[in-house]
Amino acid sequence: MSGNLVCTASVMGHRSQASLKRCPVHRAGIKLPPATAAPTGADTAERARVAVRLDSSSNALTALASDKDKSVRAGVARNPSSPPAVLAALARDRVQSVRNAASHNKATPAAALEALTLRKASPEQWGALSNPSMAPEVLERMAASNTDPGTLCRIASNTSTPPAVLARLAESAPDDVGHYVARNPAAPSETLAALSHHKWSHIRVQARTVADARICAALGIQDQNIGALDVLRDQAWWEMTADSPAVTLAKALFPNS
Repeated sequence: MSGNLVCTASVMGHRSQASLKRCPVHRAGIKLPPATAAPTGADTAERARVAVRLDSSSNALTALASDKDKSVRAGVARNPSSPPAVLAALARDRVQSVRNAASHNKATPAAALEALTLRKASPEQWGALSNPSMAPEVLERMAASNTDPGTLCRIASNTSTPPAVLARLAESAPDDVGHYVARNPAAPSETLAALSHHKWSHIRVQARTVADARICAALGIQDQNIGALDVLRDQAWWEMTADSPAVTLAKALFPNS
């Protein structure tokens, strides 16, 4: 124990290495031993702890992937250390919560994620469409063949969605989709400029926030220099450099502090 601090969990009772590190009693100088094999005869809680540990061995995770308890299998499906073949199998699990966990895992193979897109308007389809490990060509195809706003929002939020697809979604998809496009780091600057004049204020604010950050980074404008940002935001700032005449004028009118 440390001072008056008390922890009711044993060292092995912590659910993960991360929770152990946060514990004010046990974190100093204590490290859980690596899980090299699935715990034989252990209770469900112990198997679930091994399933989510990043240092669990491939053999342990492979064994736990066929566990009778769905929470254990879901833990393996969430674990980025799980072997790709195991994640592909769990993406086909009979239980939706397990498939959903695999759909959000960046280590899940692209082919398995693509298969999950066939489960229309399901949590695992939406998880797969939000996963940056999804193949860009699949995202493009799904964007072209869908009108469901929920599905399009997931595609719009994915950083692997091609910029040209994001531009089309911002122009033609339902209004809510524009908010996800504006938040996407892959969104073209021209698209952000258009969205900064959107009829909905929350989309305008989001687009302007992202656009302003890009202007500051590319053109040497301080983020507190609202005057210069207002001048440049309505111009083709993505085609400019820090020495462009419009930038020089904006800085002359509104000097950085």
